[in-house]
Amino acid sequence: MLSNLRPVRFALLSAFALMLAACSPASSKTVSPSHEEESVTFVEQDSICVTNLLRCVLQKNFSLLHTDFSLLQKFLFVAQNFEGKPYVEKTLEVNAPDEKLVVNTRGLDCTTFVDQALALALTAERGDSTFESFCHQLTRLRYHEGKIDGYASRRHYFLDLVQCTNDEGKRILLPVDDKRAVRRDVTLSFMSTHPEAYQQLSSSPETVAAIRDVEQSLGNISVSLFPKTDKSLFLKSSSPIRDGDVLALVTQVKGLDVSHLGIAFWKDGELHMLHASSVAKQVISDERTLYSYLQGRKSCPGILVYRIQSEK
Repeated sequence: MLSNLRPVRFALLSAFALMLAACSPASSKTVSPSHEEESVTFVEQDSICVTNLLRCVLQKNFSLLHTDFSLLQKFLFVAQNFEGKPYVEKTLEVNAPDEKLVVNTRGLDCTTFVDQALALALTAERGDSTFESFCHQLTRLRYHEGKIDGYASRRHYFLDLVQCTNDEGKRILLPVDDKRAVRRDVTLSFMSTHPEAYQQLSSSPETVAAIRDVEQSLGNISVSLFPKTDKSLFLKSSSPIRDGDVLALVTQVKGLDVSHLGIAFWKDGELHMLHASSVAKQVISDERTLYSYLQGRKSCPGILVYRIQSEK
């Protein structure tokens, strides 16, 4: 019986690999002219990558390889597909001063890496494989109430992103807590107090005021900080963190919440981070343990951990 299944499994794996190849860096030889449809900026390569990835996840026969393909696994799976993609900053500012949804799967920073992977996983979880549905999910994640209405309507802070809700009004990302975590209060103000650091704010007092309103509406936010000094939180035998959890590196900078984002994965019983690295200049599965990585970041006292929630 097993010998009869081998050709079928090989064929499935071959087809699966071919679909993934359309999204791989090696296949990115040409870039089509930019498209703008319903306030979305992208190139054809982006829409092909998105739809191919979604189809891969939704293949019914994929369950032969993953009998329990959870939302967390979907999230980690699509995120891993971005490995090797170049690190590129400010891709969301290409339309400035106008604000449009930007889909860029060819170059990512730590935030667009995470939010696009989240949108892909959520779209697949709903059983959809269209580029339009992906854009809908990404818009809902990236903009307040899922509506694009200028620069201030974008969720610029991670602690604003986690306020995002699904169609039923439930949070899409929920915090992972632990008795070893410490409470930390965060008040956001960095953007409105440093407008010179942002192209859209430096010459627009009206937009600065709108950003300040958003910051004040979020108020004083209490979070669960996993201190970087507690190694037990970074060992699989004693940690509440799962593969596919979102990791947010907290910063000591006044008025700012986090300085970097990534996705958790376990290797040999120790926690690692999949992230768009500005040092490596690409998306990497970091060989360093997260515990070791954090010890080298003096301005980071620890991490916040959030878990994507299924809508089913």
